[in-house]
Amino acid sequence: MLKMRIQLLQDKEIISKEVSEFMMRVIEKMEKELPNAPFDHVERFTTHMAMAAERVRKGETVEGLDPDEWSQVETCSESLQSKKLFDEMMAFSPVCFPESEQQYLIMHICNILAEMETNATRC
Repeated sequence: MLKMRIQLLQDKEIISKEVSEFMMRVIEKMEKELPNAPFDHVERFTTHMAMAAERVRKGETVEGLDPDEWSQVETCSESLQSKKLFDEMMAFSPVCFPESEQQYLIMHICNILAEMETNATRC
């Protein structure tokens, strides 16, 4: 389903083939590393990452998170794992994400991991 969404974005020329191929690898990594991640969170993350990669490819920029919000992300218990996973994805990224985009993407990963932790403690 996630790969179909990325393919649709490519078919509609919203993202490039290069970004689409990158996102297919990201999805595979997410499925391997976080098989129990909530689908809606992963869907939000992959869509955001695809659009961010396309913005970077086109030379467009966004403002980063508010410093207080970023501070919360950096101090959350999932921060180190989130940054590690993000860095692993960057190893095959066709673009170099600026810090502003990195902040949003790492925040999404933190949210996925936090939700997984919440769901694990409910069982």
